[in-house]
Amino acid sequence: KCVKSLRDAFNAALEFAEHPKGWLVLLGKSYCGKTHLAAAIGNFRISSGGEVIMTGVSPLLDYLKKPFDSNSDITFDSRYREMMMTPLLILDDMQESGVHSKWAEDRLYQLFNQRYNMQLPTVITSIMGPDDFSVNYSNLWNRMIDSSFSNTYVIDMPPYRSVAKGSKLAAHKKK
Repeated sequence: KCVKSLRDAFNAALEFAEHPKGWLVLLGKSYCGKTHLAAAIGNFRISSGGEVIMTGVSPLLDYLKKPFDSNSDITFDSRYREMMMTPLLILDDMQESGVHSKWAEDRLYQLFNQRYNMQLPTVITSIMGPDDFSVNYSNLWNRMIDSSFSNTYVIDMPPYRSVAKGSKLAAHKKK
């Protein structure tokens, strides 16, 4: 079951990289491969001449707030439009609601809502499972379960680092 969930997510990521349409949502525990798959999609699209923005959710929100903190020549609207209109947006590490300010969560929802309405390809990763995601972001979750537009995969693998350490220990014991 664990390996199958990773294989399914891998195949979906491969298909999405070749033909980015709709949303690809990758859920699973830390270090199960979500970010690796998302980065592979982004790198493939870039190597094919595509435009991609890949960022973590927290750095994205900091980036959007930056024009308010200084005498910047760049406006919030221009930064927001950049995120909204990019041909492929990959947002890594969506966290539980309440981690960010209400303003930040509203901007994030607005961004997702507009990308959904405009049918723009988007990849989202999160350590939240389906139940937690649906509770924390119910409106967003309703878009994620729209099977005509979005594909959601739960990667049910143990953290890669613990698997790697376990195999190193096993190899060491064999000697």
